[in-house]
Amino acid sequence: AQESRGLGDVYKRQEQNQVQLFNQYVKAISRYNRMAVMFDYANTPTINDLKAGNHLTVFNTPNFKQLQKELEEAKQAGIPYDEMKEPLDKLLSKLNEITPVAEELDAYYKSKGYTTDNYAKEQQLGPKYVQLYEQFVPIYADFDNLMHKINLDRLQQRLQELRDVGKKNAAAAQEVHLRPVSYTHLRAHETPEH
Repeated sequence: AQESRGLGDVYKRQEQNQVQLFNQYVKAISRYNRMAVMFDYANTPTINDLKAGNHLTVFNTPNFKQLQKELEEAKQAGIPYDEMKEPLDKLLSKLNEITPVAEELDAYYKSKGYTTDNYAKEQQLGPKYVQLYEQFVPIYADFDNLMHKINLDRLQQRLQELRDVGKKNAAAAQEVHLRPVSYTHLRAHETPEH
């Protein structure tokens, strides 16, 4: 009995470590999703104007640099689930491409460089940014949806553990509070006036 309890403690510590690691990713994704929804009114016209070849005087973009930094820090701490590795690497690779282009465009518009180069840098970097952005969106969505799936699976597992030890009411109470966290779900729950 002593030995099996010791193994149980080891398993519980591993599980707690997995949860702590996973929560670093959840925090990064949740922050990005909140900001993307909050600033969609500004970010969408920027990308649409660049696609249409319209000149900009202000550049609005999601905070790729912050997402990249937080995901890299989380990865340094560890990857809690094997199924995250490949989608995370794809996302970080795309962030490594898009972040410097977004920063260069942001600096260009802030410095009003377009007034002296007749939008030459916009014509050079705008299409590249649009292409990278269009590649980023599905890669990010895949990772975001995976995070949501893992989170729901973890919560369902926890609810089942509560039911298994006879805490059906606690499980039912927690189940009521399950909320979607993915960007896709956040967008789906927006109301038109937001």
